[in-house]
Amino acid sequence: MCQDNLPPATAAGQGHGGGAPPHLRLRIRATDGSTMNGERTWTALALAGALILGAGSASRPLAGQAAAPPALRLFPLFTDGVVLQRDAAVPVWGTAAPGAAVSVAFRGTTHSVRADAAGAWRAVLPPQRAGGPYELTVTSGGSTVTLRDVLVGDVWVASGQSNMEFPLAQARNGREAVAAAHDSLLRQFYVPHAWSPMPRSELEGGPWHPADPAHAGSFTAVGYFFARELRDALRVPIGIIHTSWGGANIESWLSAEGQGLSRSAVDSIVAADRAYTAAIRDTLRARLGGLPTVDSGLVAGRAVWADPALDDASWATLRAPGSWETAGYPGLDGVAWYRTTFELTPEEAQRPLLLVLGTIDDDDVTWVNGVEVGRTTGYDVPRSYAIPAAAVHAGRNVLTVRVVDGGGEGGIIGRC
Repeated sequence: MCQDNLPPATAAGQGHGGGAPPHLRLRIRATDGSTMNGERTWTALALAGALILGAGSASRPLAGQAAAPPALRLFPLFTDGVVLQRDAAVPVWGTAAPGAAVSVAFRGTTHSVRADAAGAWRAVLPPQRAGGPYELTVTSGGSTVTLRDVLVGDVWVASGQSNMEFPLAQARNGREAVAAAHDSLLRQFYVPHAWSPMPRSELEGGPWHPADPAHAGSFTAVGYFFARELRDALRVPIGIIHTSWGGANIESWLSAEGQGLSRSAVDSIVAADRAYTAAIRDTLRARLGGLPTVDSGLVAGRAVWADPALDDASWATLRAPGSWETAGYPGLDGVAWYRTTFELTPEEAQRPLLLVLGTIDDDDVTWVNGVEVGRTTGYDVPRSYAIPAAAVHAGRNVLTVRVVDGGGEGGIIGRC
C-alpha cells in the first residue's frame, strides 16, 4: 500500500477547513531492498495560491463562440486524410457565400449545389468503392479547397465514457502496440471536448491522423484494437471517429426534444447551471484571491516553485491523498503545485531511492530539491520515480509536485 490513514499531528499552518492539518503517508525506500526503517510519514502538502483556469460548470466550461466562417469552408471533419464510407451515399458539407454555386469533384465526377441564404451547402456523393488515396476538390467563385490523401473504406464512431476514451498509450502493452503501429490506412479523427447549452453546427477541430508511432498513442485503445482487427479481416481502409468523454451522462448526448424538454425547460436548466457556475467561481475567488490565468510557478520554462529555497509558508495546506475538490476547491480544473519536506540520515542519503506517489489526477512533474525525478501523463497511472543520488542529501529535502488536471477530480489521489 502507498497510503494509510494517519492520526492528526502538528504541522505548520492550518487548513482552511479547520482542525489539525492532514498528512500524506508515502514510501521512500532504498532500491537495494533495505527498508530504511520502514515507511516515512511526510507533512501535509501545500496548495499553491495560483490554480490555473478557474472553475467550470457542473459539466464543462461553456465553449467559446466560433469565428465567422470564410467564404468557402468545409466542415472540420473534412480535412486531408479523411476516410469516407464506402458503398453508401456520402454527404459533404460546409459554408460559402450566401446563394453561391458550389462544386465538389471526386474520382472523376463533379456534383454541383447552391448555398442557402445563410451560406450553408451540402452535396451528396454517390456510393464509392473502397480505395485511395484520392483528392477531393471543392470550388465556389474564385475559391478552391483541395483535400489530399482521401480514403474510401469503413467509418466507425467510437463513443462513450472513460472506457472508450482510454488511450492506447496507457493500455496493457500499450507502448509495444504504439511502436508497432505502422498502418497508414487505419486512421482516427478525434472530436475535441467542448460544451454548449444548445446544439452547435461546428466542431472545435480535428484532424485525421494515421496509426503510426507518432499518433497512435492518443487513439482510443478500444477503437484501435477493433479497427486493427477489421483491417486484418476486410483489407479496406478503416476510419475511427473518436467522440468520447469520460464520466459524461447520457442526457449530454440527447437532444432536448428526445428528452421531452420544452424550450422554457431548457432555458431554466441553463440558467440554473450558470448560477451554479457563478457560485463556484465566487467560492474559488474568495479562497484564491482571484482566478489566475498564468502559472507563476513556471518562468521562461524554469520551475521556480521547485526551488528548495522557496518560502512557501503562506501556502494553504491541503488534504493529501485526496482530490482538491473534496478539500474545498470545487469545480476547479487547472494546475496546482504541492511541496513538502522529508529527512534523510547520512546512510539513507547514500542509497538508491525510489519515490512512490501512487496515482495523480491527471498529469504531474516531480522534483526533489529542484531536480526533476519524473513526469507522467494519465490519471490512473501509479507514479514510482527513482531519485538520483545527486538529488538528495542528509537532513532536510524538499519534494515538489506540479499537478495538471483537465477535468473532474484533480490532485494527488494516492491510490496504488
